[in-house]
Amino acid sequence: MSFTGSVHLPPVRRRSPLLITLAVIVVAVIGVTIATRVYTDKLWFDSVGFTGVFTTQLVTELVLFAIAFVLMGGMVAVNMYIAFRLRPSGRRRGASAILDRYRDLLEQHLKLVIAVPSVLLGGMAGLSASTQVLPVLAWLNRVPSGVTDSKFGLDASFYMLEYPIWRLATSLLLSALIFAFVAAVAVHFAVGNLASGRPRLRAAAPAPVARHLSVLAGPGMIV
Repeated sequence: MSFTGSVHLPPVRRRSPLLITLAVIVVAVIGVTIATRVYTDKLWFDSVGFTGVFTTQLVTELVLFAIAFVLMGGMVAVNMYIAFRLRPSGRRRGASAILDRYRDLLEQHLKLVIAVPSVLLGGMAGLSASTQVLPVLAWLNRVPSGVTDSKFGLDASFYMLEYPIWRLATSLLLSALIFAFVAAVAVHFAVGNLASGRPRLRAAAPAPVARHLSVLAGPGMIV
């Protein structure tokens, strides 16, 4: 028994060694930079006998980074995935070749497309939040000043120590909502849930899509 035809296997996609090398270099440079700064700070605090202060600040920075990273990255990732899940059942083709390529990219590399912006935005939010370690520690160790505001009846320490933390929390939440909204709109547009050139969002978006974006936009208006 013989086979006269040939079997054509799909080409195996290989990741570019250059991109992998660049990614490793970037991660290594960032890691070395952070490790150098942390170790230098530790040596200084050890030299003045305040190792406990260094440990407290370092732990607080890590906690703030983790909170901001999870909040920002999680909201972006979850809403991008929801937008993808709300894609139309029938694939809309022909309106734009560029959008068709984006839809193919989403379907073939969904995890990567969601992970990259989520990790990047989460990392930037975490780094920004970790710089607020001193105000957070001051708030955690606050004591009443004994001076009461005559108008609102609040202790003066509220304005100096507590109010900045409320502003930090609301700023982080608002940023997460804005970036999650933008990311969701991008995915909705790429999968065909939103169409350009139409006068109203209601005409371009199905009801679940409109509700999804409204849930993100509503709290953003309040915050």
